[in-house]
Amino acid sequence: MSNRAMNIAIILSLALLVGYVVYERFFRTEAVVIVAPIEETAAPNTRTAVRAKVSSCEQVHGRVQLRGYVENIGNTDLSFVTVTAIWKNTNGQVVETATVYVVKDVILQPGERREFEASTENRRAARCNAEPLDWWT
Repeated sequence: MSNRAMNIAIILSLALLVGYVVYERFFRTEAVVIVAPIEETAAPNTRTAVRAKVSSCEQVHGRVQLRGYVENIGNTDLSFVTVTAIWKNTNGQVVETATVYVVKDVILQPGERREFEASTENRRAARCNAEPLDWWT
């Protein structure tokens, strides 16, 4: 390539570069994106909690009858609650357990109670207890 052609190529390149800079600086409009603020909603402080209480534990016709209730002490409705019924001997050792379905397909609202009962024929059972096993909304 000759000097003359090289000079023309350099001048054209510089002209294109200056033209591009002028266009970007003065003529190009920038797109403005407006972002709406996201409205933050605080998640409710949901707490699920259940308490199981034994009302009575007595011998009835050769069976040890446990009666009690569960109470929704949380702040949300519960639709399922199970309890473990526990029978112990006179030394406090567990001799038998059973799962009791207390709430199923109905709603137990906060503060509400639902009664349950269970029994065993185990002759060594002398005391009763109950513990919440599982619950959900």
